[in-house]
Amino acid sequence: ELFVQHLALSSFNNGSGKDSNTLEYSDLAKTTEENETFHFLTDILPKKILARDYLKTLEQMQEEEEEEADL
Repeated sequence: ELFVQHLALSSFNNGSGKDSNTLEYSDLAKTTEENETFHFLTDILPKKILARDYLKTLEQMQEEEEEEADL
């Protein structure tokens, strides 16, 4: 419980929620990425990306793999 509270407070204090008195997913993701203490959570709380951006990245990775296989 204390760990979750610490994560939430750190995210709230360093995030955009202070103005609106809210805690958003993006605040949690940013905290896990920037804070060494929470860095192990980056796989669990990744930054959100749009599906089209993910699919584009996936296509690029597949193209690179195909190019490497052709060599």
